[in-house]
Amino acid sequence: APDRLGKCIETSKQLAALEQIHAAIWHCRNEAFECAITLSAAAEGLLPPTTEPHLFQLLKNCPVARGDFDYNGMITWLKHPVGPDEYIISEFEVAIVIVRAISKFNAIYHTGSPVMRDFVRWTFEQGHIPSPESNEDLD
Repeated sequence: APDRLGKCIETSKQLAALEQIHAAIWHCRNEAFECAITLSAAAEGLLPPTTEPHLFQLLKNCPVARGDFDYNGMITWLKHPVGPDEYIISEFEVAIVIVRAISKFNAIYHTGSPVMRDFVRWTFEQGHIPSPESNEDLD
């Protein structure tokens, strides 16, 4: 049967999330923001729930978080026929969604990749995310 289906690959949730995050980073760097958000949201969504700290959990539970802010608004807009027909997507929004996926991946698997670490460093450098006191966790 595989011969009639063409090439097949064996994968896992971890590998699929890793590939989606890497592709999201590539698309972000090439200003294909729609693809970057969709891929990173898919990676975050396919990972199992965790009680380990990760960015989305922190955003939702932050005491200064706005209760009326939809942290998934852009993701929903890209996946469903809701909202206005046109929208302006900022690099900041893209970076946050990608880092959400990276942080959940790291929380679950306790590992990352050089591509992920470089992207997180870049978000600090751009001011998209406040730089931690120490970046030694990224090395």
